[in-house]
Amino acid sequence: MILDKNGLYIDDTSSSSRFSVLNQATLDGGIAHLNAYGYAVFSDVMGLNKVEESKELLWQFLESMPAPYSRIRRNQPYT
Repeated sequence: MILDKNGLYIDDTSSSSRFSVLNQATLDGGIAHLNAYGYAVFSDVMGLNKVEESKELLWQFLESMPAPYSRIRRNQPYT
C-alpha cells in the first residue's frame, strides 16, 4: 500500500474483479457486485479503436481546461 498526499492508504496490490458484458452470467455478476459494493468494472464494453478515440478526447479536454488546470499535459506526468 502507498500513502497519498492526503495521508490516505491506497491499496495498489490487488485488482478489482472484472465482468464481461458479452456473457449474461458475468454481466449479472457485475450488476450484483455493483449493488453490493457500489462499483463494478465491466470489460468488453468498447473495441480498441473506441478506447483509443476516447483517450484522445479525454486528453484534448484536459489539455484545454482553463486555469488553474491549464498546465495539464499528457507527456508531462508531473502536471
